[in-house]
Amino acid sequence: MFFSRTAVHGIYAICYLSRQQAGDVIPSATVAAALGITQTHAAKVLKSLSMAGVVSSVRGRHGGYWLAKKMGEIRVVDVLDALNPLRDQNYLRAEICQGDKDRMCNAHCGLLRLEDRMRRALACETLEGLAGSVCTDEDALACVRSVCLSRDLRESVAVS
Repeated sequence: MFFSRTAVHGIYAICYLSRQQAGDVIPSATVAAALGITQTHAAKVLKSLSMAGVVSSVRGRHGGYWLAKKMGEIRVVDVLDALNPLRDQNYLRAEICQGDKDRMCNAHCGLLRLEDRMRRALACETLEGLAGSVCTDEDALACVRSVCLSRDLRESVAVS
């Protein structure tokens, strides 16, 4: 399964927030620095997570973010949905099926079944089950490094 870089950063941002003291309000710039991503990207990720109710936020000079739920209450599918908005299911429809809206090709039906099974599996998985009740700094840094390394490797292969 493919997880977008944004979704991965969202999971790590949640892990980072899980390590903070209860009641602390963490600016997006602090999250960005901890994860090694740009402030703009961190703000976008955190805003999407806030709109989904995963994190809470307060605006202003002393504003920032904190977890709105416990790690055991945050489902992986909720994070993915917040950061990867669902597209119209017709994006799975083959070009040859586009003309007939009532008939889907077998591949389209199969992909929809597979997508449904993956969503159900991800709906059963919480961030606590994925990463524990609190992630360590080493966990977050190692994961961000691995995402960056795999991106760099893909880009170097594409250039070669």
